[in-house]
Amino acid sequence: MPERSGGQHGYAKSFDQFGPIGPVIVSTSEIPDPRLDLKTTVNGEERQNSNTGGLLSTIPQILEHLSRGTTLREGTVVMTGTPSGVAAFSKPPAWLKDGDMVEIKIRQIGKIRDKTVIG
Repeated sequence: MPERSGGQHGYAKSFDQFGPIGPVIVSTSEIPDPRLDLKTTVNGEERQNSNTGGLLSTIPQILEHLSRGTTLREGTVVMTGTPSGVAAFSKPPAWLKDGDMVEIKIRQIGKIRDKTVIG
């Protein structure tokens, strides 16, 4: 939300202790064409079910854009957007609450499960 992020979408993904990643980071040598299925559930309820093929820009385009003003070193993690199903656009908005369990599965990589802690 602009009032929380100063209108800077990238900044909104950079708050301390935000954006857990894992369980592993996979190199393109392992998955050269990363068209991967992604599924997100909150407390077992499906919120997102999509594929990375739906990115608006290709990974090379994203890296080219970012490297215009930033040095991207080996191992840099780039946080991209997310498929449909985000809380802000749900009717009614479905914001995470304290104690919610969020699980994200990515085919060929694995899954991560985290409990939301607010406060």
